[in-house]
Amino acid sequence: MTRAPAPRLEEFESFRDYLAAWQAFKQRQDPGFTRSEVARRLEVRANWGLQGVERLLGEIIEGRKLTDSFIDRFVAVLELEPEAARAFRVRVRYEQAES
Repeated sequence: MTRAPAPRLEEFESFRDYLAAWQAFKQRQDPGFTRSEVARRLEVRANWGLQGVERLLGEIIEGRKLTDSFIDRFVAVLELEPEAARAFRVRVRYEQAES
């Protein structure tokens, strides 16, 4: 049985849709890879409280803006190659830009 390939950013119209698909993909591979695990890997501090940590990825997918620091953290958690990392940063900044 072959594994499905990981989602790629260019397959999605929104980086938020990509993040949702990526987390679902990772959770299919490892049921313990929950949104809380993503927050842990993003090094979200305990002062958010447990519920805040558990909601973080959902809030980002729903529209919460990412700071440059969080963009960099996502690049690390997503384990992106340099070109894909650059594309992710550009896409996030473009989609979050005020018009």
